Amino acid sequence: MKKSLLLLFGLLSLNAQTTVSNTNTTVQNNSYEVAYSFYKNKNYEVAYEIFNALFKNNLENKEINFYLGRSAFELKKYDEAYSAFERILIKYPNENRAKLELARIDYIQGRYKSSKKAFLELKQQNLPKNVQNNIDIYLSKIAKKTQKSFINGIYMVGVGYDSNINNRATSDTFYIPSNSLTFTNTTKDESSSNIYSALVLNHKYQYKDDITIKNDFLVYAKAVLKDSSKNIGYLSYSPSVDISYDKVSIQYGAFVDFLRYDNKYYMNTYGINPSLSYLYSSKTKIDLSFKYQNKVNKIDENKNKDSINKSLSLNLTNILNTKYTLQTKLKFEDESKKDGDLSNIDYRSTLLALALQYKKSKRFMLGVGVSYNDKKYKDISNIYLKKQENDEYIYNLNSLYVLKNKWINKIDISHTDVKSNFDSNEYKKNTISISFMKRF
Repeated sequence: MKKSLLLLFGLLSLNAQTTVSNTNTTVQNNSYEVAYSFYKNKNYEVAYEIFNALFKNNLENKEINFYLGRSAFELKKYDEAYSAFERILIKYPNENRAKLELARIDYIQGRYKSSKKAFLELKQQNLPKNVQNNIDIYLSKIAKKTQKSFINGIYMVGVGYDSNINNRATSDTFYIPSNSLTFTNTTKDESSSNIYSALVLNHKYQYKDDITIKNDFLVYAKAVLKDSSKNIGYLSYSPSVDISYDKVSIQYGAFVDFLRYDNKYYMNTYGINPSLSYLYSSKTKIDLSFKYQNKVNKIDENKNKDSINKSLSLNLTNILNTKYTLQTKLKFEDESKKDGDLSNIDYRSTLLALALQYKKSKRFMLGVGVSYNDKKYKDISNIYLKKQENDEYIYNLNSLYVLKNKWINKIDISHTDVKSNFDSNEYKKNTISISFMKRF
């Protein structure tokens, strides 16, 4: 109602104040000032209607065309705005204001090549400093939007503590049914601090608007201070092709990784891991992924542990509100040995995990999680004379804080409790890690 009254007032003022002759294309100052006052007060709809009425009798007037174009621009009537500025340049080819507006419209409508060309030509003109700065901002945005290749990454360093580095069983003695004997648990009950670092590199190439080629690299090293035989070195490479649709993206991925453990080249793993993501709504995302991996042990005495591992994962992310996000994960896994007669290789497992994240501010977040993994082995143990069954519970508490120097501090505290029908496989441990990460 208010806009309608303003429009009526403006048009009445126009009719009352505008005097146009058949041969003169100018308007009286009063009529122009009425339209301009509405424009300055950001009443663009009213300004547009009045300038449009003025334009019909003043087709070549530079100021009327300019503010008609500006009003149309603010109302997102980009085609009409474009025509208005082009009319100015027909008669005034050196009018930089019109050139600038055309460059802006080209940018908004995705014509980055012509927009960039126009902005670069304008930079050669003697324009005010604030206009030059705005042009630089647009040129920077165009460079980002037209860039095909991107590299970013994360560097991380941290310290940690493990209360049970040997995964020593809770029980001090084991009864072995195969020979009806009881054995003493000789595994050392040791804890240790550790230090670690990691480097993640991500390369992305935008092949087409809906096709992205990715190459991800991960290098990780961990030193256990009390037992160097448990030091870890890990290198991973994961190429993929992502195809995006409206609400669905499909990733065709593969991977190869190398593990160094016990100061030796320990294992090599390679395989494929296709995945699908579906944006169900603005607050709900569903991820489905499959992983097939070939595990190849590089130590001769471990060759009978070579295996094929397959897993299917379903992840659900729900943004509950501006503060809380809930993540749910369901994973089915199957592992089978390639050769040999070991009874502790082949298994099936089902994992269920829940994680709740609380975002206190832009710089500080808290998270709590719990997971349960039901692992059942397929073969009867030659020692225990039955199939092994493990229930693994992990409870996790974490925090993330963005420091002033752009480093990110992350603290993870977890408790692991593994229950088993084999006494020798039941254990508990507590771990804590304090990490510092920086994106680049």
